[in-house]
Amino acid sequence: MSFEYAQDKRTLEQVKKDYDYGKEKEAWVFNKLPYYKYLINEDDKFGRVLSYKPDCFILLNGYWTPTEIKHTDVELKYIEYKKNQVEYLAKIGGVIIQSTPTRYSIQETNKLIRHSPLSIGYCNKPCYKVLKPEWRRWENI
Repeated sequence: MSFEYAQDKRTLEQVKKDYDYGKEKEAWVFNKLPYYKYLINEDDKFGRVLSYKPDCFILLNGYWTPTEIKHTDVELKYIEYKKNQVEYLAKIGGVIIQSTPTRYSIQETNKLIRHSPLSIGYCNKPCYKVLKPEWRRWENI
């Protein structure tokens, strides 16, 4: 996916800047994850056969799990995820890793759909809200 698909009320230059920053943070989180993992890139067959593809796969509970990486530079009290992204990822049994500078949380998308309230969140879009995420501290690896 290229940054043009994320277009909203921001200028194209701002979208590209935000997209590039997100990819930089995604790489930072990926490198810190204490799991066996591999990235998906544009050459992977997986990216050509599905309309939606995760950022990476992590070995979680004995299974290679499709994973989306999210990062924010502030410590969060709750987490919101856009409905469409959660539902696409749930179709392939995926998880979302939410990261902050000091900690991360792994959210199973199927559980989000079943147990998290759906409300209008950021960007005025329907979002699943995790009120009390289970945080894990980043370790110095």
